[in-house]
Amino acid sequence: MYNSQNLPLSSKKIIKKTITRYIKWFWFLLLFIFPILFGFYSSLTMEKSTCSMLPPSMPSSYCGQPGTSPIPKIILAALLSVVILLIPILIYEYFYYRLYYYEFTEDKATIRKGVVSRATGLIRYERLQNIYIDQDFLDRIFGLYDVHYETAGEKSGFYSHVDGLNKENADKLVSFLEEKTRQPMPVQKVSGGIAQLEVNQEEVKGGEISIREYPLSEAVIISMTIGWIFILSLMTFWIPLIFRSIVIFLFGFPAILIISFVYSWVWYKNFYFNFSQDKGEIRSKVIGQSVSYLYYDRIQNINVSQSLFDRLFGIFTITIETAGERAGMRLVINGLPRESAEKIKDFLLAKSKYYRGGL
Repeated sequence: MYNSQNLPLSSKKIIKKTITRYIKWFWFLLLFIFPILFGFYSSLTMEKSTCSMLPPSMPSSYCGQPGTSPIPKIILAALLSVVILLIPILIYEYFYYRLYYYEFTEDKATIRKGVVSRATGLIRYERLQNIYIDQDFLDRIFGLYDVHYETAGEKSGFYSHVDGLNKENADKLVSFLEEKTRQPMPVQKVSGGIAQLEVNQEEVKGGEISIREYPLSEAVIISMTIGWIFILSLMTFWIPLIFRSIVIFLFGFPAILIISFVYSWVWYKNFYFNFSQDKGEIRSKVIGQSVSYLYYDRIQNINVSQSLFDRLFGIFTITIETAGERAGMRLVINGLPRESAEKIKDFLLAKSKYYRGGL
């Protein structure tokens, strides 16, 4: 049995969550507070320039105090706004960390979280669909891991994860959850007793499929690069209108091309999948990293598809669907040649039939 005392969160979670939340609120400062400050600066500058054109007979008191620059006051106001925002966030995240409670018993998992309002979620292990580990960019810097265990419930993502564990504790929790969700040997009732389900065990027993035997096509790098160029181009479409920057407009596309290619190449080099006798595993890593585990008795559908760019390069995508809400985003293998996609699909179908008695 594990709980928040014998399997504690890392205290680095406070710093990481403070930075994350502050970045979100920083855009509020950038979009609302800073424009007000700069508008104030512009009005003072305009007033000063107007005063310089007044006739000498006009009293100087009309223009306030000439020669006083508002810039130090603006910088001070900006720094104060940063501090005023940062301190409440830090206090909130500290209490969130201290009040975060979880317990994993032999038959269920309980999580209680929140500061002002408290929420409690309880999940039984037989309802679990997927287990995966996430690391975003800041998690990798601080050495933190988020362990998710997903059910078919719509709100399971909020209750069903423990975020902020170090690697040792994350591995312990994943091993514990894997043990609790391990598939039993498939059986079916027959007259006079129970007999094992009749399937072709040679197809599934002792077999294994991995990226070593069925590597991705290198064409997926080009396909992903084109896709990312399209997405990033749409995202940067409004940049020239916001910043009025000709430099960004002229040199934006080469930067997008380089970023898209590097991202796709790093993803290709770090992508990994392995489907063993008992379970499957899919890993991806670029800026952050994700590890998803597949249990064959949870499989609902297996889709083999091609996008527009995939058709151009003759590659296929396998999507493995479970009842979990986010399975479609994580249990995906892109860039497979046709023969490899068919082999993996047949292997997973046989595994599902072995553990569930057929799809």
